[in-house]
Amino acid sequence: MHKLKFLPVALLSLMLTACQPKGLVNGEVQAPEFPWDRTYDEVIADLEKAGADYSSTDDWIEIQDTKIFGLDARKVELSFGDGQLAAVVGDLSVDEETGLKEIRAALGEPKDEFRQIMYQSEEEAPLAYEGEPCDDYCWAGTNTLADNLPEEIKEGFRHLFIGDYEEAQLVDREDTTEDGGRAWYGASSVDAVFTNPSSICLYDLSRDEVILQRYDLIFQSMVEGFM
Repeated sequence: MHKLKFLPVALLSLMLTACQPKGLVNGEVQAPEFPWDRTYDEVIADLEKAGADYSSTDDWIEIQDTKIFGLDARKVELSFGDGQLAAVVGDLSVDEETGLKEIRAALGEPKDEFRQIMYQSEEEAPLAYEGEPCDDYCWAGTNTLADNLPEEIKEGFRHLFIGDYEEAQLVDREDTTEDGGRAWYGASSVDAVFTNPSSICLYDLSRDEVILQRYDLIFQSMVEGFM
């Protein structure tokens, strides 16, 4: 763990937000203070320069008393994969109205409904299906896994997910889940999974947290672990 003396939040916020556009950036949702293109080493260097109060391990940084979306946060946690920022969690110290107002100002209106495409190996056929609607406010990037994943990762997932099925089990078929969501059986289940957005932002009111994820990076790391 590494600790430095605290410097006023305003300076840290100014340092991290300089020249960062609001809203979608290259098709991804992101917090202006913590853009996805910042590497672990760059963030550490900026925090050292600012004299910020933070803790860190090899793939994780926790910043105390900072800002995210311009909102006061008791802490912000950054998670990295291979040195690249993959997830941001902000523990907010503001009320719902204020939090929602500022996140809307940055990302626009949240989605009316968001269902992540889940997947599982069934005995009869591979299955992808829409999960339960998200209870939190949700924003999603316009890029998808299909857009962002390298071809070798997409082919690796395809092999891992459907490679052991017989040809007859890979015939495409669509159905409906018990709660009205869509379901895909067969080879098309892979393509359905790849329609998931590559980045999402959730505002969890029950925990006063704003959560951002680069799902494409997390997904890629998962696939690489099995290849």
